[in-house]
Amino acid sequence: METRSLHSTDLSKTEEIKPPASLDLLKEPLKPWRYQLFHFHRSAESRLISSVLDRSPHPRKQPQQCHDGVTYAEVQLGMGRTLWRSRQVAPSTIPADGCVDLIVSGDQVLLCGPQTRWIAAGASDSTGPLGIRLAPGTASALVPMDLPAVRDQIIDAQDVLSRSATPLCKALLRARDSSDPAAGLSPLASSAAPESWVTQIRQHAIAGASAREAVTAMSWSERTLRRHMLASFGYGYAALRRIVRARRAHRLIAGGTPPTRAATIAGYSDQAHLTREFTALIGMTPGELIHDPRNG
Repeated sequence: METRSLHSTDLSKTEEIKPPASLDLLKEPLKPWRYQLFHFHRSAESRLISSVLDRSPHPRKQPQQCHDGVTYAEVQLGMGRTLWRSRQVAPSTIPADGCVDLIVSGDQVLLCGPQTRWIAAGASDSTGPLGIRLAPGTASALVPMDLPAVRDQIIDAQDVLSRSATPLCKALLRARDSSDPAAGLSPLASSAAPESWVTQIRQHAIAGASAREAVTAMSWSERTLRRHMLASFGYGYAALRRIVRARRAHRLIAGGTPPTRAATIAGYSDQAHLTREFTALIGMTPGELIHDPRNG
């Protein structure tokens, strides 16, 4: 099995993170939509909740958005799964979001494992990649796999997914050239609902609850929580909290909140703590975000 490692450090165990690898070796960017989502200042909290709570079987289209050379469109397929297509003319930074993606690349489908750190992507071709984003905690119900083993990896999907995922991968390949790609994908992508505890644990993370507080509320042990998190998310509860917190800080700072105030609201111990984790997860410092011309 050939893998392309982005990083291997588990954020649930360490604060120090090395600089990310580049996706240029793949010849096309895999997930430029993540950078785009941040620049449209969508609420991190509402995205994390709604992507799991949305159990509608009917696709919901979001308007196509253009910004600084990036074109992005998505369709909510339900059950925390989203069909997306993106094109961009310049390299971008892709913040960590904890999601799993199935992405069409040429004649194959690539699996991008749970992303727990920022990565760099180059410009796309004229068509742009097409993929399905599986919200944190929702991938294993649809495409069972060893999530910790593929965390921050980009792998040929057929190397790691069971035969049960073959219909979904074939439908994704067909959708690439379809005028209505969601039509054939929605029934498959929304066929398996995540377990109810996934919604609960994400709500605890959004609320800033500690692992001890979360397991107490759920009547679990911390060992049980970690076992379930690794199986369904591919990383621990601490990593989920960090991702949620960084996204919240990004939204605040992009909206004009001073970094010092954003650090307090988002739950960081101080601005230095914010800067360290923001840089590791978002791919830039708070100051760089403030002065980024795309943040307008």
